[in-house]
Amino acid sequence: MALASTDFILNRSTLNSDTVPAQNGGRMAHTQAVSGVKNNVFPDSSVAERLSGGTRWRKLFWFINSNTATPANNVRVYLDQKTNQDDYLLFQAATATGTEATDKDEALLYGVGVLAGNASAGAESVIVACEHADYATLLPFRVGMMIRVSNIPVGGGVGTEEFAPLSAVSITGATATLTFTGHPLANAYLAATPTVVSGVLEVAQVAGAFNTAVVTSAAGTLAYGITGNLTVPSKGSVNEAWTLTFSNATTFSVSGAVTGGLASSGTVGADYSASNPSTSTPFFSILSSAWGGTFTAGDTITFNTTQACLPILIRQRIPAGTGTLANNVGGIAIRGESA
Repeated sequence: MALASTDFILNRSTLNSDTVPAQNGGRMAHTQAVSGVKNNVFPDSSVAERLSGGTRWRKLFWFINSNTATPANNVRVYLDQKTNQDDYLLFQAATATGTEATDKDEALLYGVGVLAGNASAGAESVIVACEHADYATLLPFRVGMMIRVSNIPVGGGVGTEEFAPLSAVSITGATATLTFTGHPLANAYLAATPTVVSGVLEVAQVAGAFNTAVVTSAAGTLAYGITGNLTVPSKGSVNEAWTLTFSNATTFSVSGAVTGGLASSGTVGADYSASNPSTSTPFFSILSSAWGGTFTAGDTITFNTTQACLPILIRQRIPAGTGTLANNVGGIAIRGESA
């Protein structure tokens, strides 16, 4: 079953702190960062903060909020507009459970700018006005990075877009020359439109999944490798190490390293779904037909599951002497494909 745009939401992290990096980020919370809502990612900035300047981070998760196990393929993440005030945003990939203290890496940032001059069809380089002169040291455009060149209005509309891998990058102050030799533009773009140029994070697939199960039993088996026998539906998926422990030949209990023991036990004679109380949908499911042989008390099965999400860290920089941030807006776009 193909995924629809309504199957994707942006969720916050469980931890949020501007002063303790180890308390900023962590696992995904089932709390949505609703698009277009004030302070959906960052809090308001104080006058003192704007005068002295500062940098803060927030972790977000692009989450497949679907009861199916259908993956999102060819996922691309990019900033699709500059902020409309003096601050600026950058982002990087993150891990599913890490914090600002463990995941932050300012050598892996992605940025955004607008064309500083018109670009003709057939051009293999563009000149970009970046958000800030910090780009010269942070290098959020880098050789090998995919970029998006687009005059499509934010939120959708009429226009064109193209993607090309960077073969050379030169950044002086807030001006970048981006070269993509061998990938000429198919269309012409005007600086006045404006035309946005973004660094693109590429991820091949986002899905709930499990790794190879380890069956510790003399005679019992689990055919987890057959499609559908063990599934991880996206909505209830978590990053967890699971252990199934048999109390007799047919009954097993379930516990997670973080989740702890589950109230519901399972039997080999019935389909089993381990219910996630945060979503009222399965952490994972096992079909009764997957079981084989004979288990005995003390036998175990272990496997890990991963969450159907793409975690990112967003960096907000407020330069010293920044004026009002009233009505400030930044934009990040996330897109993918579904079979």
